[in-house]
Amino acid sequence: PVSVEDEDQYKSFVTLEVSLGAQPQDFSWAVTNLETGKIISSIPPMFYYGYANHTFHHKVKVQPDQFFKISLRDESGDGSKGFAAIYRGGAPILSNLIMYDNVFRGGAVKGLTTKDHAFYVGTEPPNYLSLVIKFDKFPSDTWWKFESITDGVILGQRPPKFYNEPFELLTIVEKIPILPPTTERTYQFTIGDEYPCEDNPN
Repeated sequence: PVSVEDEDQYKSFVTLEVSLGAQPQDFSWAVTNLETGKIISSIPPMFYYGYANHTFHHKVKVQPDQFFKISLRDESGDGSKGFAAIYRGGAPILSNLIMYDNVFRGGAVKGLTTKDHAFYVGTEPPNYLSLVIKFDKFPSDTWWKFESITDGVILGQRPPKFYNEPFELLTIVEKIPILPPTTERTYQFTIGDEYPCEDNPN
C-alpha cells in the first residue's frame, strides 16, 4: 500500500528508483542543486556490489520549486540493462514520474560513462515548453528526447513502450521544464518510431 503524504512531504522529497543490471558495482549517481552546485545526495561506485538485477528506492530530500541535476555513471562503460527513474513525493507512482532513463542500454552507448538529466521539483515550472503529440494506433512505438546541447543535460524524454494502449489515437500535451534563461542555450528535440514504416525507415 502507498501511504498518503501531506503537501509539505510531497514537495520536499523525490523517490529515485534504480534497477540494476549484471554489473551493479559499476553504477553510481549524484544529485546536484543546479542553482547552488551543491551535491545533495549520492551513491558511490561499489555501493551496489552483490545486488545484480535488484531494484532500490532512495528517498531524496530536495528544496521545492527548484531545478536539480542527476548524474548517472557507469564506471566500465560497457552498458547496463537497468534503468533509473525519479518520482515526485516519497513513493514510485507513475503519475508522479518526472525522469526516466534506461541507463546505458544497447550497443550505441558502449564506451559511454556518464549521462546527465535535469529535473524540476514542483508542478508549475516558471519556464517550460509544451509538446503536443497526436498518436496513431501504435502509441507504444513513439519515443522522444529533449536535451540542452549547451551542456549535454537531458531535460525530458519518454522511451518506447511508455505510451501504452490507452493513448491510441489520443492527443496529449507534455510539459517540459526548461532551465532558467540566465545564459544563451541551444536545445535539441528528437522524436522517433521504434517500428519504422517501409516507405521511410528513418
